[in-house]
Amino acid sequence: MAIKLGIAVLPKLPFVDFIRLGQECEKSDLSLWVPDERFFRDVFVSLAALATSTSKAILGSGVTDPFIRHPLLTAAAMASLDELSGGRAILGIGAGVSGFDALGIKRHAPATALRQTIDLCRRFWAGEAITQLEGPVYAKVAQLNFTAPRQIPVYIAGRGPKVLALGGEVAEGVIIGHFTSERGIGSAQDQIGAGIKKRSPDRGRPEIAVWAYTSVARDGDAARAAVKPAIGRTIRSTPEALEILGESAPRLLEELERFGYSRSPDYDQAMRDTVSDSLAGQLSISGTPQECIDRIRTIHACGIDHVILLPYPAAGMSIPEMTALFCSEVLPSVRNI
Repeated sequence: MAIKLGIAVLPKLPFVDFIRLGQECEKSDLSLWVPDERFFRDVFVSLAALATSTSKAILGSGVTDPFIRHPLLTAAAMASLDELSGGRAILGIGAGVSGFDALGIKRHAPATALRQTIDLCRRFWAGEAITQLEGPVYAKVAQLNFTAPRQIPVYIAGRGPKVLALGGEVAEGVIIGHFTSERGIGSAQDQIGAGIKKRSPDRGRPEIAVWAYTSVARDGDAARAAVKPAIGRTIRSTPEALEILGESAPRLLEELERFGYSRSPDYDQAMRDTVSDSLAGQLSISGTPQECIDRIRTIHACGIDHVILLPYPAAGMSIPEMTALFCSEVLPSVRNI
Protein backbone atom coordinates (compact mmCIF):
# COMPACT_ATOMS: atom_id res chain seq x y z
CA MET A 1 0.00 0.00 0.00
CA ALA A 2 1.44 3.41 -1.00
CA ILE A 3 2.32 5.72 1.83
CA LYS A 4 0.16 8.78 2.45
CA LEU A 5 1.85 12.13 2.95
CA GLY A 6 0.61 15.25 4.66
CA ILE A 7 1.89 18.57 5.92
CA ALA A 8 1.21 20.89 8.83
CA VAL A 9 0.20 24.25 7.38
CA LEU A 10 1.32 26.56 10.15
CA PRO A 11 -1.10 29.28 11.34
CA LYS A 12 1.84 31.62 12.01
CA LEU A 13 1.80 32.53 8.30
CA PRO A 14 -0.34 35.48 7.14
CA PHE A 15 -3.61 34.13 5.74
CA VAL A 16 -2.81 35.05 2.15
CA ASP A 17 0.40 32.98 2.34
CA PHE A 18 -1.23 30.27 4.44
CA ILE A 19 -4.00 29.74 1.87
CA ARG A 20 -1.60 29.82 -1.05
CA LEU A 21 0.61 27.20 0.61
CA GLY A 22 -2.41 24.98 1.30
CA GLN A 23 -3.47 25.20 -2.33
CA GLU A 24 0.01 24.32 -3.57
CA CYS A 25 0.21 21.34 -1.21
CA GLU A 26 -3.19 20.12 -2.36
CA LYS A 27 -1.83 20.00 -5.92
CA SER A 28 0.72 17.46 -4.62
CA ASP A 29 -2.03 15.40 -2.94
CA LEU A 30 -0.84 16.19 0.58
CA SER A 31 -3.26 16.07 3.48
CA LEU A 32 -3.40 19.40 5.34
CA TRP A 33 -3.10 19.70 9.13
CA VAL A 34 -3.34 22.88 11.19
CA PRO A 35 -1.74 22.95 14.66
CA ASP A 36 -3.83 24.33 17.53
CA GLU A 37 -1.08 26.61 18.82
CA ARG A 38 -1.81 29.49 21.15
CA PHE A 39 -1.54 32.32 20.37
CA PHE A 40 -1.25 32.09 16.60
CA ARG A 41 -4.23 32.33 14.25
CA ASP A 42 -7.16 30.24 15.44
CA VAL A 43 -7.10 26.61 14.35
CA PHE A 44 -10.75 26.42 13.30
CA VAL A 45 -10.73 29.75 11.47
CA SER A 46 -7.60 28.52 9.68
CA LEU A 47 -9.18 25.17 8.79
CA ALA A 48 -12.28 26.96 7.51
CA ALA A 49 -10.06 29.10 5.28
CA LEU A 50 -8.56 25.93 3.82
CA ALA A 51 -11.98 24.32 3.46
CA THR A 52 -13.18 27.16 1.25
CA SER A 53 -9.96 27.50 -0.77
CA THR A 54 -9.31 23.80 -1.51
CA SER A 55 -11.52 21.07 -2.93
CA LYS A 56 -10.10 17.63 -2.20
CA ALA A 57 -7.42 17.69 0.52
CA ILE A 58 -8.11 16.03 3.86
CA LEU A 59 -8.23 18.69 6.60
CA GLY A 60 -7.13 17.79 10.13
CA SER A 61 -6.58 19.58 13.39
CA GLY A 62 -2.96 18.81 14.11
CA VAL A 63 -3.72 18.62 17.00
CA THR A 64 -6.21 20.10 19.44
CA ASP A 65 -6.75 18.84 23.01
CA PRO A 66 -9.45 18.17 25.63
CA PHE A 67 -8.51 21.06 27.94
CA ILE A 68 -8.31 24.33 26.03
CA ARG A 69 -12.03 24.49 25.19
CA HIS A 70 -15.19 22.63 26.15
CA PRO A 71 -15.34 19.26 24.31
CA LEU A 72 -18.83 19.99 23.00
CA LEU A 73 -17.57 23.21 21.40
CA THR A 74 -14.79 21.21 19.73
CA ALA A 75 -17.41 18.73 18.50
CA ALA A 76 -19.57 21.54 17.08
CA ALA A 77 -16.56 23.19 15.41
CA MET A 78 -15.47 19.93 13.77
CA ALA A 79 -19.01 19.16 12.55
CA SER A 80 -19.16 22.66 11.07
CA LEU A 81 -15.82 22.15 9.34
CA ASP A 82 -16.88 18.76 8.00
CA GLU A 83 -20.04 20.27 6.50
CA LEU A 84 -18.16 23.25 5.05
CA SER A 85 -15.47 21.04 3.48
CA GLY A 86 -17.79 18.42 2.07
CA GLY A 87 -16.74 15.65 4.44
CA ARG A 88 -12.97 16.17 4.50
CA ALA A 89 -12.42 16.78 8.23
CA ILE A 90 -10.38 14.75 10.73
CA LEU A 91 -10.33 15.48 14.45
CA GLY A 92 -6.69 15.23 15.43
CA ILE A 93 -6.46 15.38 19.21
CA GLY A 94 -3.77 14.90 21.84
CA ALA A 95 -2.85 15.82 25.40
CA GLY A 96 -1.95 19.42 24.58
CA VAL A 97 0.48 21.88 26.14
CA SER A 98 0.46 25.10 24.09
CA GLY A 99 -0.67 28.13 26.07
CA PHE A 100 -1.65 26.16 29.15
CA ASP A 101 0.61 28.09 31.55
CA ALA A 102 -0.50 31.47 30.20
CA LEU A 103 -4.17 30.50 30.59
CA GLY A 104 -3.79 28.81 33.96
CA ILE A 105 -4.84 25.43 32.57
CA LYS A 106 -3.63 22.28 34.31
CA ARG A 107 -3.43 18.98 32.44
CA HIS A 108 -4.92 16.20 34.55
CA ALA A 109 -5.18 12.53 33.51
CA PRO A 110 -4.79 13.22 29.77
CA ALA A 111 -5.66 9.71 28.59
CA THR A 112 -8.90 9.80 30.60
CA ALA A 113 -9.73 13.28 29.34
CA LEU A 114 -9.12 12.17 25.75
CA ARG A 115 -11.37 9.12 26.15
CA GLN A 116 -14.18 11.22 27.62
CA THR A 117 -13.87 13.93 24.98
CA ILE A 118 -13.93 11.49 22.07
CA ASP A 119 -16.97 9.74 23.53
CA LEU A 120 -18.76 13.08 23.93
CA CYS A 121 -17.93 14.16 20.38
CA ARG A 122 -19.24 10.94 18.89
CA ARG A 123 -22.45 11.12 20.90
CA PHE A 124 -22.93 14.77 19.95
CA TRP A 125 -22.36 14.03 16.24
CA ALA A 126 -24.94 11.23 16.49
CA GLY A 127 -27.55 13.77 17.61
CA GLU A 128 -27.72 12.58 21.21
CA ALA A 129 -28.82 15.02 23.90
CA ILE A 130 -26.05 15.12 26.48
CA THR A 131 -27.69 15.24 29.90
CA GLN A 132 -24.89 14.16 32.18
CA LEU A 133 -21.15 14.56 31.88
CA GLU A 134 -18.64 12.82 34.11
CA GLY A 135 -15.23 14.10 35.10
CA PRO A 136 -14.05 17.72 34.97
CA VAL A 137 -16.51 18.79 32.24
CA TYR A 138 -19.99 19.93 33.22
CA ALA A 139 -23.23 20.67 31.39
CA LYS A 140 -26.94 20.34 32.10
CA VAL A 141 -28.54 19.50 28.75
CA ALA A 142 -26.81 20.03 25.42
CA GLN A 143 -27.61 18.93 21.89
CA LEU A 144 -26.05 19.86 18.55
CA ASN A 145 -28.45 22.31 16.89
CA PHE A 146 -27.75 21.06 13.37
CA THR A 147 -27.24 17.64 11.88
CA ALA A 148 -23.62 16.54 11.77
CA PRO A 149 -22.85 15.13 8.31
CA ARG A 150 -21.28 11.96 9.74
CA GLN A 151 -19.12 10.46 12.47
CA ILE A 152 -15.87 12.34 11.86
CA PRO A 153 -12.68 10.24 11.98
CA VAL A 154 -10.67 10.76 15.16
CA TYR A 155 -6.87 10.53 15.21
CA ILE A 156 -5.17 10.46 18.61
CA ALA A 157 -1.65 11.88 18.76
CA GLY A 158 1.00 11.22 21.40
CA ARG A 159 4.19 9.58 22.57
CA GLY A 160 3.17 8.31 26.00
CA PRO A 161 2.07 4.69 26.44
CA LYS A 162 -1.41 5.42 27.78
CA VAL A 163 -2.31 7.84 24.99
CA LEU A 164 -0.91 5.59 22.25
CA ALA A 165 -2.75 2.60 23.68
CA LEU A 166 -5.97 4.61 23.79
CA GLY A 167 -5.49 5.45 20.12
CA GLY A 168 -5.11 1.79 19.30
CA GLU A 169 -8.27 1.00 21.21
CA VAL A 170 -10.75 3.67 20.11
CA ALA A 171 -9.49 5.90 17.27
CA GLU A 172 -9.65 5.73 13.49
CA GLY A 173 -5.99 6.77 13.44
CA VAL A 174 -3.00 7.11 15.75
CA ILE A 175 -0.34 9.79 15.22
CA ILE A 176 3.05 8.93 16.71
CA GLY A 177 4.75 12.09 17.90
CA HIS A 178 8.14 12.65 16.22
CA PHE A 179 9.69 9.16 16.34
CA THR A 180 11.26 8.48 12.93
CA SER A 181 13.57 5.51 13.58
CA GLU A 182 12.98 1.78 13.92
CA ARG A 183 13.54 1.92 17.69
CA GLY A 184 11.17 4.79 18.36
CA ILE A 185 8.44 3.67 15.99
CA GLY A 186 8.73 0.09 17.22
CA SER A 187 8.26 1.17 20.84
CA ALA A 188 5.23 3.27 19.92
CA GLN A 189 3.73 0.43 17.90
CA ASP A 190 4.03 -1.86 20.91
CA GLN A 191 1.88 0.56 22.90
CA ILE A 192 -0.61 0.98 20.06
CA GLY A 193 -0.78 -2.80 19.74
CA ALA A 194 -1.70 -3.14 23.42
CA GLY A 195 -4.69 -0.91 22.73
CA ILE A 196 -5.64 -2.74 19.54
CA LYS A 197 -6.08 -5.92 21.62
CA LYS A 198 -8.96 -4.14 23.40
CA ARG A 199 -10.43 -2.75 20.18
CA SER A 200 -13.94 -3.62 19.10
CA PRO A 201 -13.66 -6.03 16.12
CA ASP A 202 -16.09 -3.98 14.07
CA ARG A 203 -13.86 -0.90 14.13
CA GLY A 204 -11.18 -2.24 11.77
CA ARG A 205 -7.48 -1.44 11.96
CA PRO A 206 -6.49 2.16 12.80
CA GLU A 207 -4.29 4.08 10.39
CA ILE A 208 -0.83 4.66 11.89
CA ALA A 209 0.79 8.02 11.17
CA VAL A 210 3.99 9.77 12.19
CA TRP A 211 4.11 13.50 12.94
CA ALA A 212 7.66 14.45 11.95
CA TYR A 213 9.77 17.56 12.35
CA THR A 214 10.96 18.06 8.78
CA SER A 215 13.69 20.12 7.18
CA VAL A 216 15.04 19.55 3.69
CA ALA A 217 17.85 21.64 2.21
CA ARG A 218 20.79 21.33 -0.14
CA ASP A 219 22.96 21.71 2.96
CA GLY A 220 22.11 18.73 5.14
CA ASP A 221 23.82 20.17 8.22
CA ALA A 222 21.75 23.35 7.95
CA ALA A 223 18.58 21.26 7.74
CA ARG A 224 19.49 19.26 10.83
CA ALA A 225 20.35 22.46 12.71
CA ALA A 226 16.85 23.77 11.93
CA VAL A 227 15.05 20.92 13.72
CA LYS A 228 17.30 20.69 16.78
CA PRO A 229 15.55 23.35 18.92
CA ALA A 230 12.24 21.52 18.44
CA ILE A 231 13.89 18.21 19.29
CA GLY A 232 15.13 19.76 22.51
CA ARG A 233 11.56 20.63 23.47
CA THR A 234 10.51 17.05 22.74
CA ILE A 235 13.19 15.70 25.07
CA ARG A 236 12.27 18.29 27.69
CA SER A 237 8.66 17.05 27.70
CA THR A 238 9.51 13.35 27.24
CA PRO A 239 13.00 12.67 28.66
CA GLU A 240 12.29 8.94 28.66
CA ALA A 241 12.52 9.10 24.87
CA LEU A 242 16.31 9.06 25.23
CA GLU A 243 16.20 5.60 26.81
CA ILE A 244 13.70 4.38 24.20
CA LEU A 245 16.04 5.56 21.45
CA GLY A 246 19.21 4.25 23.09
CA GLU A 247 20.69 7.75 23.26
CA SER A 248 22.78 9.24 26.05
CA ALA A 249 22.74 13.03 26.18
CA PRO A 250 23.83 14.31 29.61
CA ARG A 251 24.93 17.69 28.31
CA LEU A 252 21.63 18.17 26.48
CA LEU A 253 19.71 17.42 29.68
CA GLU A 254 21.81 19.96 31.55
CA GLU A 255 21.06 22.62 28.96
CA LEU A 256 17.35 21.80 29.01
CA GLU A 257 17.34 22.13 32.78
CA ARG A 258 19.03 25.52 32.43
CA PHE A 259 16.66 26.89 29.78
CA GLY A 260 13.39 25.18 30.70
CA TYR A 261 10.75 25.81 28.03
CA SER A 262 12.47 28.98 26.85
CA ARG A 263 12.22 29.99 23.21
CA SER A 264 15.11 32.33 22.54
CA PRO A 265 18.12 32.67 20.24
CA ASP A 266 20.35 31.48 23.10
CA TYR A 267 18.21 28.37 23.58
CA ASP A 268 18.22 27.65 19.85
CA GLN A 269 22.00 27.88 19.71
CA ALA A 270 22.38 25.65 22.76
CA MET A 271 20.22 23.02 21.10
CA ARG A 272 22.20 23.22 17.87
CA ASP A 273 25.32 22.65 19.95
CA THR A 274 24.03 19.77 22.11
CA VAL A 275 21.41 17.80 20.13
CA SER A 276 23.43 15.19 18.26
CA ASP A 277 22.95 14.36 14.60
CA SER A 278 22.16 10.82 15.74
CA LEU A 279 19.28 12.04 17.91
CA ALA A 280 18.08 14.33 15.13
CA GLY A 281 17.98 11.31 12.83
CA GLN A 282 15.70 9.47 15.25
CA LEU A 283 13.34 12.40 15.85
CA SER A 284 13.02 14.10 12.47
CA ILE A 285 13.12 13.90 8.71
CA SER A 286 16.02 16.24 8.04
CA GLY A 287 18.94 16.64 5.68
CA THR A 288 19.47 16.71 1.95
CA PRO A 289 16.67 15.60 -0.37
CA GLN A 290 18.25 12.13 -0.63
CA GLU A 291 18.63 11.85 3.15
CA CYS A 292 14.95 12.74 3.56
CA ILE A 293 13.98 10.17 0.93
CA ASP A 294 15.94 7.52 2.81
CA ARG A 295 14.33 8.45 6.15
CA ILE A 296 10.79 8.30 4.73
CA ARG A 297 11.54 4.89 3.23
CA THR A 298 12.73 3.73 6.66
CA ILE A 299 9.57 5.05 8.29
CA HIS A 300 7.35 3.32 5.74
CA ALA A 301 9.27 0.04 6.20
CA CYS A 302 8.30 0.20 9.89
CA GLY A 303 4.64 -0.18 8.93
CA ILE A 304 3.65 3.50 8.93
CA ASP A 305 0.69 4.42 6.71
CA HIS A 306 0.86 8.21 6.77
CA VAL A 307 3.74 10.68 7.29
CA ILE A 308 2.78 14.23 8.30
CA LEU A 309 5.53 16.82 7.89
CA LEU A 310 5.98 19.66 10.37
CA PRO A 311 8.17 22.14 8.43
CA TYR A 312 11.28 23.69 9.96
CA PRO A 313 13.09 25.45 7.11
CA ALA A 314 16.86 25.86 7.27
CA ALA A 315 18.32 29.31 7.81
CA GLY A 316 17.68 31.49 4.78
CA MET A 317 14.71 29.44 3.55
CA SER A 318 11.01 30.14 3.97
CA ILE A 319 8.37 27.50 4.67
CA PRO A 320 6.98 27.77 1.10
CA GLU A 321 10.50 27.44 -0.34
CA MET A 322 11.27 24.37 1.74
CA THR A 323 7.90 22.83 0.87
CA ALA A 324 8.53 23.43 -2.82
CA LEU A 325 11.92 21.69 -2.56
CA PHE A 326 10.30 18.74 -0.79
CA CYS A 327 7.56 18.46 -3.42
CA SER A 328 9.97 18.68 -6.35
CA GLU A 329 12.87 16.52 -5.14
CA VAL A 330 11.64 14.24 -2.34
CA LEU A 331 7.99 13.55 -3.09
CA PRO A 332 8.45 11.91 -6.51
CA SER A 333 10.78 9.28 -5.01
CA VAL A 334 8.53 8.35 -2.08
CA ARG A 335 5.05 8.75 -3.52
CA ASN A 336 4.63 5.08 -4.48
CA ILE A 337 6.85 3.24 -2.02
